[in-house]
Amino acid sequence: MTKVILYNYTALIGHQGCSLVARQIQQLADGIGLQFIARLSVKTPLRDDWAPGTGLLLVNGEGTLHSDSGGAFAIAEAGRWAKANNIPSALINTVYQDNSAEIAEGIRCFDLVYARDPLSQAALLDDKIQAQLAPDLSLSMDKNQYLPEVTAEDRSTSSILVTDSTRKDIARQLFSLAQREGL
Repeated sequence: MTKVILYNYTALIGHQGCSLVARQIQQLADGIGLQFIARLSVKTPLRDDWAPGTGLLLVNGEGTLHSDSGGAFAIAEAGRWAKANNIPSALINTVYQDNSAEIAEGIRCFDLVYARDPLSQAALLDDKIQAQLAPDLSLSMDKNQYLPEVTAEDRSTSSILVTDSTRKDIARQLFSLAQREGL
């Protein structure tokens, strides 16, 4: 079994979409014999003493790599860490938008990069980062495993679909909208 550090473990955020993606990553990893030895948020700096015994750094880009955010810098640094420690690395399920040359340089350190949408793939390619397109991991889920069955009686006649947000202020507004609309 390959021992893996999963970085940008977004299930810690408390956002439903992030939690579902984290479960999907776990399920897919189990299916190919990957064993997570650590699941870390982007707020946890990688340490060199973790390198021995690590066979892969797997980074979940999700919605983090944009606008030179703190998380984007942390992910770029994770790529540098893996390269410096001769650990194979993969950046998966990522968006990529409006990042500086410093971020791009760190992302180039990854052995494999998978963008989850064509615009992100194009932005990566513009920054001279080889990137493959692989749709958002949430689209590969067996919806029956994670989501409750929705019956005809559960469906609203509204054409509005309300989701959630990682930003608590927006999540509250979305919840209020759903309540007002009877969704």
